[in-house]
Amino acid sequence: MGSKMRYLITFSLFIILFIGCKKEDNNPVTPAPDTPTVKIVTPVNNQNILDSITIQIEAFDPKGVTKVELFIQNIKVTEFAIKPYIYFWDVKNLIDSSKYSIYAKAYNSDDKVTGSEVLEVLINKLSPSNLEILLLTKDTVQLKWKDNSIIEESYVIQVSTDSVNFNTIVELPANTTEASINHSFSFGVEYYFRVGAKKSNNVLYSSVLSGGAKPDLPILLSPENNATDVSKNVTFTWSASAGAESYLLQVSTNRNFTSYLYNQNVGNTSQPISGLDFFKKYYWRVRANNSSGYSNWTTILSFTTTNGSCVGTPTVTYSGKTYNTIQIGSQCWLKENLNVGTMMNGGSNQTNNSTIEKYCYSETNCNTYGGLYQWNEAMGYVTTPGAQGICPPGWHIPTFAEFQALSSIVGGNSNALKAVGQGSGDGAGTNTSGFSALLAGYRMDTGGFGSFRDAYFWSSSESNTANAISLYLLNSDSDISLFNFKKSHGFSVRCIQD
Repeated sequence: MGSKMRYLITFSLFIILFIGCKKEDNNPVTPAPDTPTVKIVTPVNNQNILDSITIQIEAFDPKGVTKVELFIQNIKVTEFAIKPYIYFWDVKNLIDSSKYSIYAKAYNSDDKVTGSEVLEVLINKLSPSNLEILLLTKDTVQLKWKDNSIIEESYVIQVSTDSVNFNTIVELPANTTEASINHSFSFGVEYYFRVGAKKSNNVLYSSVLSGGAKPDLPILLSPENNATDVSKNVTFTWSASAGAESYLLQVSTNRNFTSYLYNQNVGNTSQPISGLDFFKKYYWRVRANNSSGYSNWTTILSFTTTNGSCVGTPTVTYSGKTYNTIQIGSQCWLKENLNVGTMMNGGSNQTNNSTIEKYCYSETNCNTYGGLYQWNEAMGYVTTPGAQGICPPGWHIPTFAEFQALSSIVGGNSNALKAVGQGSGDGAGTNTSGFSALLAGYRMDTGGFGSFRDAYFWSSSESNTANAISLYLLNSDSDISLFNFKKSHGFSVRCIQD
């Protein structure tokens, strides 16, 4: 190749270089950065975070951002492959007033990485938690919640009937964690409640909790507390409660209600229960129910059973006076001492003169305690055990064996036979049997009267021609005694049914 050819090649290269230089001058290119740019838009540095925030990140690279990572306290919490780079951060479970660092990293297709500025934020909890409805009635709501903040200025209590449109019913001071609020509520309506912590113009709320108005507390009426003369067949009664649809009645033999004699819902305000045990203490309580729940339990009341009146013979009218009856075990007794006959002087003996005679401290006293009779007068001047004597027809003077049976039924405890208010100390009457014995005193065989400290009841069983057996109850002793006494004493008479 000659010099002419070398010249052509050199000229061609010159032309190519010249054209290339002209193109760069006409369309210059700005050099691209080697790494992406990344920035946290929200939050800003030193911002206070109340309960939660949405973290927003911006990242750019001309070659394309392939990945963005978010770090909180130097721990990667998430990463993004595509836009938007948004992360919801809930801080309610973090320590209040603590500081946290936040930064992001962005990667491009060359796997080049850039970190954002490190931000520092302050965590401030505001919204309360653990909302509870302690009580909801027709006129009161009692709420309790957890105070998670140290910066709230007040609390607002809001209520809704649709869980969307809330109304504030009260505003309370900061640091409040429980409140009872008077407000009108309707039965059969579901109400929604929330508590909001207020700071300046910010109010952050608890979770929503719903409930309906529970019925009012009923009042127990019968049997009364500590009653000791309650029939084995008893009707429990209580007051009606506003908003109640039914009532739960519980009856138990222990105050803790670990077991039940009765535990059922009742549609009205009374419930008869029959067949309770004789001489036993029972406890009872009631609560009102409706579709929204139930009231608190009433105060627990107790009572002790006795037998009720004798079946078919609740009363006996005899010689112008009406006597009540009492069933004790299989025995049917008059509940009052016999008070029949004409009052006579205590210094004289009663005689078989076709007129029933009685001794009295006074006529008024006999109306309360009954008459006092010598054995022969009480027996109608016969000596047959179980004789009618001066008792009404169909009734008789109890035998020694019948008094023994009575003592056995009450466990030998005279307090169970004595009326409440009779006796003292160890001999104080409880009347759990319903016998209702009164300490009527006695007429001595010498003609005077003993004090109202003891009670004596004639049996129809004699020991010999001069003595007969009497049931004897002492003022300050719980024993039941069956002693021989002179027939000339004046004692009380209590009749038993044939």
